[in-house]
Amino acid sequence: MERISSSADMIMLNSSEPQGSFHVETKNLDGETNLKQKLVAKDLVEPFSTDKAFDSVRGVLNIEHPNNRIYKFDGNFNQSKVNGGVIPLSNDNVALRGMSLRNTEHVTGIVAYTGHDSKIQMNSADSVYKVSNISKQTNKQIMLVFMIQIICSMIGSAVGSTWMVANVDEASYLSFNKDDAWNTNWFLLFIQKTGTWILIFTNFVPISLIVTLEIVKYWQGSFMSMDVNMYD
Repeated sequence: MERISSSADMIMLNSSEPQGSFHVETKNLDGETNLKQKLVAKDLVEPFSTDKAFDSVRGVLNIEHPNNRIYKFDGNFNQSKVNGGVIPLSNDNVALRGMSLRNTEHVTGIVAYTGHDSKIQMNSADSVYKVSNISKQTNKQIMLVFMIQIICSMIGSAVGSTWMVANVDEASYLSFNKDDAWNTNWFLLFIQKTGTWILIFTNFVPISLIVTLEIVKYWQGSFMSMDVNMYD
């Protein structure tokens, strides 16, 4: 028999099986493959025994606020014409989103929770990105080294720019072009020399080695994902 999965948390009102019973598979919720028997609330079997009854029965459905408790449900159906009024509802009367209907031709129910309010959604957690302690420590050291490198580059650039602006006339042997703003403007010199010092310090501190390794690991992972021979 074809398995039909519920797309919402539903309170069952009618079943094709005797006494309102139906079977579900909860593999998507708890990993269990054995079938579980659930029942339409006893006092709801008769009022909703036919399709026409859905047009005539009136009442108020009271249920608990959305929560992540898969094996617990509290609610009631308040209908004064049925059994004196209030019909209690429990977890045995509910088919949750993710459950598959088995060995039952059809069931009819009313939606209690849907979307992010469904219990399977409220139990789902964001995937955790796992990082080793060595990687965390390495990343911190890289940031520290990079900040020191930037500070040293800015100090060297400031000293060099100040010296060049102060000695642009005397240092004729360096062939400075006085008409070029990049040789006379302190701010432009500072920007230019900061980049130069960063390149110089990069050769002294092999910070790019870690970055290169990360790029290599990324491409290796991409090639493995695209390798058809690695599929099972």
